[in-house]
Amino acid sequence: MGFCVGNYVRCPVDDDRINPREFLIGQVIALNNQTDEITVRFHDIYDKNQFFEDAPDTMKYYLNEVERCHIRSGSKAIYKNEYACNIIKLKSSKDNNYFYYYIEPINGNGRITVVCEKDLYVQYDDGDYSPVRQLINYELHNPAWYKNRSIVSSSINAIKNSPAGFELLLGSRVYLFSHQMDTIIRGITGECCRIMLADEVGLGKTIEACVILKGLMQRNNRFSCIIVVPRSLVNQWKNELSYKFWLEVPIWEPSSWTPIKDKLILVAIEDIEEYIDRFGDSNWDMCIVDETHRLLNQKSYYDAIHRISNQVDNILLLSATPIQQRKTEYLSLLKLLSPQKYKDISENEFDELINKSRAIKDKVYMLTKDIKYYYEDELWDEYIEELVDLNLILQDSILENLIKNIDISSEDKGLEIIKIALAYISNTYEIERNIIRNRRIELSDSMSARTKKVISYPMMDSKYNFYELEVYDKLVEYLEIYKDERRRLGKPISMKYIKDMISAMLSSPWALEILVEKRINLINIDVQESYYNDLDNLKELQILVNRWKRESEKELEEMDYYEDYPELIKGRLLKAIDYLDENFTQEKVVIFSQWTKTAEVFEKYLKRKVGDQYVVSFYNGKSVGELEAAVDRFQGERDCRFLVCDSLGGEGRNFQMADAILHLDLPWSPIDLEQRIGRLDRIGRQKSKDVLSIVLISEDTIESDLYNIWDKGLNIFSESLSGIEIALNDVENEISDALLFDIKYGLKDSVNSMANSIARMREEVEKERYFDYAKRLDPNRDRKLKELVRRFDSDGGKQLRATMGAWASMVGLSSRKSTVLNSKGEEDTIITYIPEDFKINAAKVAMFNPPDTKEALKRSRNKRELRGTFSTDIAVNREDLIFFAPGESIFDSITESAQSSYRGRACAFAIKADFEWVGLVFKWNTNFNLDYLLDQGHKESAKFDISDYLLIDQFTTLHPLLKSCKDVDERLVRKRLEDWINEGFNEDCVHLGKRGRTPKYFDKIKGYDSNVEWFKAYFNKKIWEKLVQGHYRNSFNDVRRQVRDLINIEGAEKQFEEIITSIKARNIYFDSDVLNVYEDINLNQERDAILNGLRNIDIYLDSAALVWMVKNDVS
Repeated sequence: MGFCVGNYVRCPVDDDRINPREFLIGQVIALNNQTDEITVRFHDIYDKNQFFEDAPDTMKYYLNEVERCHIRSGSKAIYKNEYACNIIKLKSSKDNNYFYYYIEPINGNGRITVVCEKDLYVQYDDGDYSPVRQLINYELHNPAWYKNRSIVSSSINAIKNSPAGFELLLGSRVYLFSHQMDTIIRGITGECCRIMLADEVGLGKTIEACVILKGLMQRNNRFSCIIVVPRSLVNQWKNELSYKFWLEVPIWEPSSWTPIKDKLILVAIEDIEEYIDRFGDSNWDMCIVDETHRLLNQKSYYDAIHRISNQVDNILLLSATPIQQRKTEYLSLLKLLSPQKYKDISENEFDELINKSRAIKDKVYMLTKDIKYYYEDELWDEYIEELVDLNLILQDSILENLIKNIDISSEDKGLEIIKIALAYISNTYEIERNIIRNRRIELSDSMSARTKKVISYPMMDSKYNFYELEVYDKLVEYLEIYKDERRRLGKPISMKYIKDMISAMLSSPWALEILVEKRINLINIDVQESYYNDLDNLKELQILVNRWKRESEKELEEMDYYEDYPELIKGRLLKAIDYLDENFTQEKVVIFSQWTKTAEVFEKYLKRKVGDQYVVSFYNGKSVGELEAAVDRFQGERDCRFLVCDSLGGEGRNFQMADAILHLDLPWSPIDLEQRIGRLDRIGRQKSKDVLSIVLISEDTIESDLYNIWDKGLNIFSESLSGIEIALNDVENEISDALLFDIKYGLKDSVNSMANSIARMREEVEKERYFDYAKRLDPNRDRKLKELVRRFDSDGGKQLRATMGAWASMVGLSSRKSTVLNSKGEEDTIITYIPEDFKINAAKVAMFNPPDTKEALKRSRNKRELRGTFSTDIAVNREDLIFFAPGESIFDSITESAQSSYRGRACAFAIKADFEWVGLVFKWNTNFNLDYLLDQGHKESAKFDISDYLLIDQFTTLHPLLKSCKDVDERLVRKRLEDWINEGFNEDCVHLGKRGRTPKYFDKIKGYDSNVEWFKAYFNKKIWEKLVQGHYRNSFNDVRRQVRDLINIEGAEKQFEEIITSIKARNIYFDSDVLNVYEDINLNQERDAILNGLRNIDIYLDSAALVWMVKNDVS
């Protein structure tokens, strides 16, 4: 292969021209055939020369000094001085003069074209040179590069072949769960994302939505999104996006008359009509709506979101789980999700669809529920019979074939095929496939149990000099008078006022005092006849409240006395303080109150009891800085044991490191109570660590009745709300109706009826839960996702730590380490980078461009250092630390350096072992072959997910060079090599390609001036090249055979055929239009391109090494 102007060539830039180790790629700009010389230009499109000032601009070389070189896939380039582009990959071509590449513009228009290398300007360190050529040319790098690159390369290969969105999830402050990956795949891989996330509480809907958003933003750097959430959750979303995803999203306020020009914006649902009226509804690529089910009772808000949904291509609706039996609500939600699809459907037509779906759902529910008894009760014949009966209704050829393939004589008695059949039915015959419901029951093996401890006490009256009972009785009397008076005057009764007064009274005298005083002041400002009774009763109540407050303060001030006589304690707050002091000496507790004033008073006296250093608070009225400092201390300091919160409750924060929650009072809303418990009861919490709720209850009061509704009716202290959230408005309305009927006894009479109503709803949800669960019974995907979780998260992120640390020190990014305990009480590491530790010379040798740390420094509490962790576990629980993971600038710069570097891809070394072995070691990566899709103008598939069929493991082949080595067990060689790679620095390793002389125990080098001189003599060029090339071909063929055996082409063909058939089948079953001819052709073409890409998977060499294992007793 000759040279032409415009070729990219690999050029030595080392002072040592005999054994060069430093190379750049440059473009041939002149060719002199008479002198066999070429002139090469080294492009610097990133302006790296400001750091690598020695990099040349142009140089002349003899032809035998350079070699043709590919451009690295994934690198950036300038096309014809016209626009910046990404190099997707090399295109196969018969042109021997030039290489050709698939490229796409960086500007986001997505147009994929094929261009010649001569029209590209590429950075001088973005070459892709074969490790085989390096090995043949004796370009043998220090084995430390090989060792550390091996760790990085293995991780990056697994990430590249993982499902879409996995890398984003890996870089977020979250534990990894396969259900989240499944959701994110669906959100990111389609042509557009129109999904309702209806996971149960605590399963990470917000995380899933944020990862999907970030993934879509990465695909299109101009992507814009409006996020619409209830005002009470605006700050929670802002925090979540900032702390976990480093996305700063402004909040639009109605006081602003100009639109926010950022690509992302947060708008409160209460302000969305005003926003649309001012700025329109069509300027966004995506809309995300949280608490979508709340719109069902707010027509104007619903209509506003419906307008936006009609305009945007992508919509993510986060909702309580829709329940099909609540048909009107269900249809309304579907119209938000797919307005064009459901705009003309009547309620009668929808009823018909529901009934069709229900017949299938009942059958799938029964089969899925009993699958755990499949072997125990020998159910295989019954399952086949039930599936056959179901297919008599469906008349589905795919299902028919699946049933025929159930082999009850096989080892698993046909269970795997039955699971696939159930998954197929659930996916194909669901009314709306874009509703995703993940259930806590599916994660029961990893979720903590909920437990409770009730501290009940009788209210004391004036006989005990305490007045709490008098206040309670007077308040109930006053509220009944208030109701009667409003009815008499024909005026509306404010249930909010009634509930607030009761709630404040059942919290503390300080909370009630504020409400009573506000009401009196309001009446004094607007004196009306209708308020006269109010005023008299409120003044009487105020006198009693003052007495109660005075006695409560006195009791709290004398808390030391009650330490010896706890049975004499009368007040709620001191009972709570005494319980905490007695039972929690090391553990962490989050304390909740609905009322800020109660939280303030409780914090004051808790500090007095246990010490200021042990208590922090998070409630309204504090600055952002104070709130952040409180969270940082509670998360990061072992001695900081108590966090006192009001209803603000640490919005968007993770307190799962805490051991218990203490409820000083109870909210009226079960959602608010669930949100409290959900601060601790989150995925990722140690399963062995129960979520303990400590509940203070006054006996024989409205509070004890409310507790019974939450406990006996909803079972909320023992289990999550479990998918019935959408029905909880009914519960709240029933509570209001009961209080309206009778303040004092209304709730007591309603406990049983509410419990029965909730039980019926749970039963209905249970059927839908199993139908959804059946969709995820695909064993292939389940295995793949669980393997990825195991690899990257089972040890708290050890693989990420290894990936980061292995290469960092080699490229000059030295760090300081300190020890910290993780959530399991095990030692982990915090990493600190400071400017003084950066090794500039090491960075220059490695061509490592220092990362842009502006964003990291902005978030760092210390502007002169970057303090963070590689550990997922530490990152989840310590928001004050930077998480060094994919997507973060330091992590990305290091992995990018390792991928692009030619160092560590070829070397020769000797290590000690229990046996003698000499041979070549080739490591291979695999990638989906994009050529067939690219030729259709696509880089990915919208309909067919290939991630289940890609291989996340590298392939390593061993090739002994001496006859005596062929008898050595290959497993021993692999084990020794893996141990050496993972054992860290080892002085026993001999760098056989070293340009100096360091023989150590390797006596063969004695008599030579350098290690590499010996190597060249021992493996002379002619024999060496033939040896390497021959084993390289054998290795490639071996790996190709393994890949073909491992990639389940037959399974992919069946799955893709099922996808096409299921689209047709569900359309026919639900009386929709079938696919038109053009859609059918496009689907088949796309399927064929993907299958060809899987059949002809890309296999490329990652590294090549000569390894000499020297027996320990041999010098």
